[in-house]
This record gives sequence, structure tokens and C-alpha cells, in this order.
Amino acid sequence: MKLMGKLVLSAAVVLTLSCAVVHAEGEFPINGLEKVDISSAVCTGWFRQASWNCKPLTLPAYVAVPEDQNKKAVVIVSHGSEGMSVLQRWYIDHLAKQGYYGVAINHWQPRGIGKAQFGYSDASLGQGANTVNMAIDVMAVANWVRADPRFKGFKVGHLGESMGAAVGRELNREGFIANLAASALGNVGQPLDAYAAMYMGCTERSTRDRFLDKPMLLVNGSLDDETTFEQCQKWLSWFKSRGGNGELIAMPNEYHHFDSWYKLQHFTQPQNPRECTNLADPDKGTYTDDKTGKTYPFNSQGFAAHRKDCMVNGVTAGSRNQKPGNGFDLWTAFFNKQLAQ
Repeated sequence: MKLMGKLVLSAAVVLTLSCAVVHAEGEFPINGLEKVDISSAVCTGWFRQASWNCKPLTLPAYVAVPEDQNKKAVVIVSHGSEGMSVLQRWYIDHLAKQGYYGVAINHWQPRGIGKAQFGYSDASLGQGANTVNMAIDVMAVANWVRADPRFKGFKVGHLGESMGAAVGRELNREGFIANLAASALGNVGQPLDAYAAMYMGCTERSTRDRFLDKPMLLVNGSLDDETTFEQCQKWLSWFKSRGGNGELIAMPNEYHHFDSWYKLQHFTQPQNPRECTNLADPDKGTYTDDKTGKTYPFNSQGFAAHRKDCMVNGVTAGSRNQKPGNGFDLWTAFFNKQLAQ
């Protein structure tokens, strides 16, 4: 799986999307943060097909400096499909209070995206609004961290929510960094040291999946009706059986975005991918839907057809108190165990 010719991305890598509810009043505040420009790339099309193309991209990232720098570690933060919001500011502010450097990435703004759309869309393949681009961005920021003298010897972790949570899964795939990320960035970086994934979608697998032995924490609401806890239980067994090192924790009686700033409510319009569990088999050139057994071609057209068939509408999401802190103790304890030194 480490050979260039053996790395074939599943739909989970290229097009995994999540809840795209946008709340303008929850914009990401930049006051008091250090802004840095990172050299990344925007990659469009379908990997290893003629449509695949990567171009240079300047990526804005925001650094929260710890109040008492007592840990030699940096945690990179990725937003979900709704884009940057005050939630990412809550994350990095909390990290800084715990003695970490926190770096929040704005994945969408430099790509001209307001929010990622669902399924097979122009924003996904045409503008790079997908997890593979987010993972490339995180690698670019990690390379910047390791090149900065103030972070010499520091460990590097990642914290993602919703769509951004899937970055940990992608960067844990054998071959991703050496092959795909290098094709986009022009260099080969080092794997990160730990990944925390808040309400990650666990619907997609590939027969070629092999994972690195890098610790990964998954936290899902027990009542999440989009990225369900039960699906992640099944996926975690798959992950571990193929070399992964992970654990899954349930937030009792919570739904999607339980740590967000907007109130818990039901949204009727957003598409919901919970019924889209599938297995990609690149060698056979197929996707197979877990529920129906129907197969689709392993290409962009097959992915689009599968999503058209499997998507449902309606998502319950939001926080019961709209304040920082829901679940923060879980990923803080995880990073204290895996990154603190």
C-alpha cells in the first residue's frame, strides 16, 4: 500500500461532506491572534484521473499563543463544512489556556467557498471543498510548524469537527502523505502525532485501507442522526483491524455539533449522508452500498449516482447551552496523554 501505484482514494477521502448549516452571526473573531500565510495547494478533480489538478494556494491560519506555554506541542484545528465560526476560536483559546499553541485554518475562504455543498458538487470537485484538500492544508501547516524555530522538538496534533474531523482519518492512511500530499505540496512531510475527531462521519471504507499506528480519538453524540455513534463503532473495528490505533467515546444524549455555539434544533433542508455506508473496491472498480448491496462504478460518476440514491434530508444539530466547553475535557485529556511532554 505504500507504493505510489497502490494508493487509490476512496470516496471517503475525496468527497466526504457533512452538515452545512451556516450561521453568519457566529463568525470567527481574529482579535488577539497571530495571522500567518501558509503555502498550500488547491486540488480539483478525481485523484489519478485526467481531471486531477493541483495549483498553489496561500492559506490563512490563526495562532493562539498559550498564556503559560508549558507544553511542547501545537494543535492544528480544522472547521467543518460550514466553514470558520466562533467554535474554532473556542477551540484554540481553550488550547492556549491549557498551555498548547492552537492554530485554526480557514480552509474555504482562499478557495472562494462560503460553505461546502453536499454530495457531488462544483464546490467539492471544482473548488476543492473536500477532506483531501483539508488534509493537504493540515500537512502544509504542520510543515510550517516544524520549520519554525520556536517549535523545535514540538509534537503536532490535529483537532477537527464534523467534516474537518475526517482529516485525521485521511492523514492516518498509509501512503497519503508520501503520495498524494507530496503530489500537491511538492514535498513529503512527517505524520502528525495524534488526532481528535469530533462527530466524524464513519460511512465509507476501502478494501485498500491500511492505517498508521497514530492515536486517534473519536467523539460522537449518542443520539447523532447524521454521523451516528453506531456507524463509528463498526468503523473503529475496521480501522483497528487494518493497523489503526483509536478509541471512540459517546457524548450521552447529544446530537451533531453538540459543542457548537448555536442552539440544538432540527434542520429540515440539509442532506444527510447517514444512509450512505459503503465499501469501495478499487481493484474491482466498484462502490457497494452496505444496505442495498447495489454496486456503482468507482469514479466520480459512480460516487454521484450513489449519493443521489442514498441521501436523505434532515439533521438535528446544535448545543444545549451554546457555550464553550461541551466535550472539551475529552479531547484535552487525550492531547495531554498523547502530546504533552
